[in-house]
Amino acid sequence: MTQAGPRLAVITGASAGIGLELSRLVARGGRPVLAVARRSGPLEELSLEAGAGGWAPIYPLALDISSPSAAASILSEAEALGGAEWLVNNAGFGLYGPLVEAEPGRLAEMVRLNCESVVLLTRAFLPALLRRGDGFILNVASVAGFVPVPFEAVYGATKAFVLSFTEALAEELKGTPLGAGAFCPGPVATEFQRVSGAKRRSPGALTAEAAAREALLQIGAREVLRVPRLPYRLAMGISKLVPRSVTRRMAGRWNRPPETGRTGRPDGSAR
Repeated sequence: MTQAGPRLAVITGASAGIGLELSRLVARGGRPVLAVARRSGPLEELSLEAGAGGWAPIYPLALDISSPSAAASILSEAEALGGAEWLVNNAGFGLYGPLVEAEPGRLAEMVRLNCESVVLLTRAFLPALLRRGDGFILNVASVAGFVPVPFEAVYGATKAFVLSFTEALAEELKGTPLGAGAFCPGPVATEFQRVSGAKRRSPGALTAEAAAREALLQIGAREVLRVPRLPYRLAMGISKLVPRSVTRRMAGRWNRPPETGRTGRPDGSAR
């Protein structure tokens, strides 16, 4: 395929939430998108929406990115479409509640999707991205990656992994035309809460569209780290100044399940 204009953006987790809204914004801006997710229906609808709107094309690719062959399959599809310039590792999920109550298989699935898939997709795309130059890898982390998160212990740990991995990668890429960044939003009003088991939304949550716009700004500015909204940036700064024993105790009080009667959240929300 002969490439004219902006090269492809590969976006995982594109069937809902930030991934869906980012796919829309990118395609509206004239860059074609390879939209990847497990559910084919929403991806097909997204592709039709792009065609009806006169946007750049959105190509649907339905597959489980945690499968062993996923990275190679996505890379092959991207190359067939002219090659990628952006890779957005957005797919992920969380589980809320005490670790002792979590189903082991779901925990393993979360680690594979949130961590292993990010590493393998990044490694698969790196050679081609470096060869073409001037691209960007955006890994969606979370403010949960900065602190221990009781009752979302594994989710928080996976986002800490993504944050550390991305910052290290960005340093490795210094002196090359390729950039990498970790996007670290606070609560976002998506289906995350339903999947994680959280009963209510967090107050002050970003909409998925607002979060996607922040992510797009980060790519444009080629920032290594972006935490949307001043209160979360201040909170992340303060967390570095207090002992970790205090941080984890405060996080535990804030995030405790409401049924225990000890949550610090005014609405008992989970995230």
